[in-house]
Amino acid sequence: MSRRMGGKGVTDCLRNTLGYLFVSARFRQVLESSAGVDIEYLPIRLINHKGRREPGEFFVANVLGALDCMDMRRSEYEPSALRKGEVFGLRKLELDMSRIEPSRNLFRLTTMPRLIIARWELVQAMELAGLAGVSVSPVGTPVDL
Repeated sequence: MSRRMGGKGVTDCLRNTLGYLFVSARFRQVLESSAGVDIEYLPIRLINHKGRREPGEFFVANVLGALDCMDMRRSEYEPSALRKGEVFGLRKLELDMSRIEPSRNLFRLTTMPRLIIARWELVQAMELAGLAGVSVSPVGTPVDL
């Protein structure tokens, strides 16, 4: 990024076509202190469009395990034609909160493992840390996944 001209900087949570959770070292610290779940951190190197390595530490954050807590009756979704018991398209997600441990602030769904869910407590910790590039949708709001 040019100091004189400004430019694009690297955020704490990086969108990518793979659907992986790419996070900065700052984001990792928040997850380690607030997520309440086992996460495997795999170091990565970010190379920018000029072929140069971006400064800082970055990781793939692999949230381990999944919970069977999607309320199938109240959610709006398309079942997967290839994987029995999984969801392919999701329009509205509703959760059965009784199936989620209170200390678990981050998790995947067994019905849609690529989707990562963060509880409000973790979202607040991310906001307090001033993390950039994080986008969340409240449970029950219309989505197109």
